[in-house]
Amino acid sequence: MTRTSTSRATDLAALIDFEAIFEQDRALDRQTLRKRDRETGLRIADRGLDRREALLVWLDERRKTPEAAPGQWTTQGLRSATAILFVLGLLSGSAAAAGLLYYDGAHPINIIPWLGVFVALQLLLLLLSALLMLPRFVARRIPGMTMLQRTLAALSPGRWLGLLGRLLPGKQRNALRNVIGRAATLDALYGELRNRLLLTLAQVFGSAFHLAAIVMLLMLAAFTDLAFAWSTTLQIKPERFQGMIETVAAPWFAWAPGAVPSFDVIENTQYYRLQNSAAPSKLSGASAGQWWPFLLMCAVVYGLLPRIALLAVCGLGTRYSTRHAPLDHAGFQRVYERMTEALIDARSPDPEAAGENHPSHQTKQKAPLDNELGPLTIINWCGAGLDAKNLKQLDHPVSLRPVRRVLEAGAPDIAADRATLDAVRNDKQDGALLFAVKSYESPTRDCLNFIAELRKAAGPRRSIILLPVHFENDAFIPPGDAEFSDWETHALETGDPWLRCERVENGGAS
Repeated sequence: MTRTSTSRATDLAALIDFEAIFEQDRALDRQTLRKRDRETGLRIADRGLDRREALLVWLDERRKTPEAAPGQWTTQGLRSATAILFVLGLLSGSAAAAGLLYYDGAHPINIIPWLGVFVALQLLLLLLSALLMLPRFVARRIPGMTMLQRTLAALSPGRWLGLLGRLLPGKQRNALRNVIGRAATLDALYGELRNRLLLTLAQVFGSAFHLAAIVMLLMLAAFTDLAFAWSTTLQIKPERFQGMIETVAAPWFAWAPGAVPSFDVIENTQYYRLQNSAAPSKLSGASAGQWWPFLLMCAVVYGLLPRIALLAVCGLGTRYSTRHAPLDHAGFQRVYERMTEALIDARSPDPEAAGENHPSHQTKQKAPLDNELGPLTIINWCGAGLDAKNLKQLDHPVSLRPVRRVLEAGAPDIAADRATLDAVRNDKQDGALLFAVKSYESPTRDCLNFIAELRKAAGPRRSIILLPVHFENDAFIPPGDAEFSDWETHALETGDPWLRCERVENGGAS
């Protein structure tokens, strides 16, 4: 079959719809899901689609039920919330500038608070934004950085989405609320995307804040007679303060020297509130009005321009993350396996009644789509007894895949566990790991600890399939509901998106 290449990309709405449908599918019968997705696979079998495009076609079919696809309403809600954040930024910037530039004629405007807000604070916020933008694989190597990133994300204006959502129309509000509610459980999958999105919203607010402050400064400078000075309780001489001002003005000193106050202006505008002090003020009316170009450039260079640049970077980063999302975690794997397996309806327990559709009468068919999930490595815990031969007995998508090797773990000899972990760690293949456990035994701490170590050895994104099995005299006995639920619950509690617990029952699989 000739495979067609495609440039089709995902967007935020698609990712939201995928996750919403995966959640809805949890309530459906496994055989219903199997039949539904296999039929989709058969319809597109002759189109030569790659795995990603096949999943997107699957999503298009699921989206035919509007209530199953909240992505559109969520993205519309985000756009509405972004507009509200922009307005709030304008109001906040106007209020901040009006407060910092308040002039009653009795005392001049002290420029120090303006420098604190539009220079010092902005440098700190830019540093924190840079830390929040660090990729996770870098943050994990820096002690405390992951916790700092979570704290910064929690303090970002983007976190106001929950409150802003109350102002949105019903469908947008509900969709946005549901996505925010599930964000914590999907952190391992979309944590970096979430951080970029929060940073984008924060830059929208910040850009509006600085834009409004700049407009307010220009209006007050044009239509009122402002008098500026600098005053601090610290013992700073004009010569030293000039050096500080020139350092701040370094980015525009060469091309806008008029926006850098001279030494005379600095010396003449040093202000003492107590006029009868030992060094009375030399405040000059002519000099007092020459500070505003410098204050304007501070707001532009340290406030507005970095926010616009960060907004562009975060926006492009968010778009790239969504367009190139790998679509490879457990939910996608289940769907793709159902699309590529043989269609076997095992709901009828009677082979004669089921006819050729019964597992005893039907042989494995070759998948119509290329199964790209790779060969399996089987790991038996405590002698679960799964191998390439009895794997073929299981009516499950993984039984269609070749087995590279079978490893053992969980024996009293810890050296065997270490050898298995080393084998996985040194394995250059990316095929799934099929971790077989005895279904009738409850998960033990040793088993769960080994799964955690297995994840470290396998890498963060390699698929691990937890399969509860029970063989007696080479005959498979399906797990009971309570037995499977116990293993599935522990698998979900790990929070590992690439770990999934699969069930085989009555010759059928989910």
